[in-house]
Amino acid sequence: MQGLPDDLDLKKILRAFKKAWCCNGTVVENEEWGTIIQLQGDHRKDIHKFLIEEGISFKDQIKVHGY
Repeated sequence: MQGLPDDLDLKKILRAFKKAWCCNGTVVENEEWGTIIQLQGDHRKDIHKFLIEEGISFKDQIKVHGY
């Protein structure tokens, strides 16, 4: 996951993801894409739903790759 606003606490979001979906993950810095949250497993639909329900993003602002 990439492209989230800089004012969000990505480590806190990562902890919520890991707890909700019983997976492992990390926050990494990439020169080309910026800060990225990586999760173990396919949680694209779950992340999409989470971002909308928590008011972090709107449905039309999210692009889910691979579908």
